[in-house]
Amino acid sequence: MAYMSTNDKLDYLEEERKKIWDKIVLLQDLVDKKTSDYESAAKLSSEQASEFKNVSEQAKNAIGKNLEETYAKLEEIRTAYGTYADLNTKINEYSNSSKDNSALIKAIYEM
Repeated sequence: MAYMSTNDKLDYLEEERKKIWDKIVLLQDLVDKKTSDYESAAKLSSEQASEFKNVSEQAKNAIGKNLEETYAKLEEIRTAYGTYADLNTKINEYSNSSKDNSALIKAIYEM
């Protein structure tokens, strides 16, 4: 290795310091840019999450309302079916009674 004077060593070290400093500045710029990029992405994600939360909440409320309406309709159907069953029983009783009465009337006229 060749001998370097003190001035040469100082010049060399100064050049290396400048190169390192330039790299530090470049890295700082990259970090600053990336941080703002990440900040924008984070803000966007936050807004999207908020929108999704609102839409989800609306869907949940709509589902709850539809479920309540469905249960109300089911109760109406059950009530109507009960009424239908009662009416059907009465109609069958009247029908059977009419058949019996018809048979009795025929028997009376045939006498």
